[in-house]
Amino acid sequence: TSDLFHRFIALQFQKVFGTSASEWLRSQRGSLIFHDLNCSEMSIKELSDKYDFSSVSSFTTFCQNMFGKTPGQIRSKK
Repeated sequence: TSDLFHRFIALQFQKVFGTSASEWLRSQRGSLIFHDLNCSEMSIKELSDKYDFSSVSSFTTFCQNMFGKTPGQIRSKK
């Protein structure tokens, strides 16, 4: 069944990468965001849109949870 296949894939992913697929994707997204905050001239609003956040507020919350800092705090450390 489809459910069994998804469970198998999830277990294999966990074995290979040592984390769940969703956590791995979150980490990869965080790395790209951190890079853009430090190397891009895009505004925080533009970055929020680029990474498909529903609002700048949710983008800020993501950054605070992921990095312990707001996007502006990350950017000011250039």
